[in-house]
Amino acid sequence: DETESKNWTSGGVPGARIFPDLWGDDSGGDRVARGSWDDNDRWWVVSGEDPLQTYTYAASAAQFAFLLQKFNLNDTEGINWQQEAINTFAWAEKNYDPNYACHDHNIRWKRNYAAAALYRLTEQENYQDAFIESWKSVPLEFWENLQDSEAFGAYIYAATQSEKINLDLQKEV
Repeated sequence: DETESKNWTSGGVPGARIFPDLWGDDSGGDRVARGSWDDNDRWWVVSGEDPLQTYTYAASAAQFAFLLQKFNLNDTEGINWQQEAINTFAWAEKNYDPNYACHDHNIRWKRNYAAAALYRLTEQENYQDAFIESWKSVPLEFWENLQDSEAFGAYIYAATQSEKINLDLQKEV
């Protein structure tokens, strides 16, 4: 919402890469790495909005909303994290390309994570459908692609308690 209100984005999340390293190095005059607050004598470039970063944000926002709801808490700044997750997931879906990858981050696993988190939070079928589609679109090779953050969606889906969950898929996951 903040980046959209300032017309910096169209609803996606920027900043997957923030870097100054094309224009100098990180060390100061004494060749010791300096903090970003002191690193102000060169250009810093922030990458634009992209679906991979946006799915990651949607997943995190949904997870945070879930925890607030579970423990009956409110955000101290009044942010509606569920709506943040829904809005950013919708933006990422409009800009989704299943073949997009950044370094070794497969977008389908990020979509899987966001969809699982939103399904657990809302129990809306469209998120379960997105989870299933993402899950089935990537060959499951456990030691190669279902570890670290790639496994977050699987963890969430496996732990989801819903009468509407696909029990066969949940067992597989």
